[in-house]
Amino acid sequence: MASDGGEKPQITVLIPVHNQWPPTLNCLRSLVVAANGTRFEVIVGDDASSDDTTQLERQIPWLRIGDANNLVR
Repeated sequence: MASDGGEKPQITVLIPVHNQWPPTLNCLRSLVVAANGTRFEVIVGDDASSDDTTQLERQIPWLRIGDANNLVR
C-alpha cells in the first residue's frame, strides 16, 4: 500500500521519467497491485517533462515528484 505519510514506508521506489505519462501511470498502478500490503513510497524524478507527467501528483496524492529545481516536493 502506498504510504500516506502516517507510517514510515518499508521501501522507496524511484522512477526517472521524461514525457512518458501513460507508461508512468501504468507503472504506478502496477506498484499498487503488486505491493501486497507492503508500505512504500514513490518518488518520480521528472526530467523537465512537457506532457501530463507534471500533473501526476494532483491525481495521486501519495506521489512525490522531484525535478532539477526541487529534489522532492
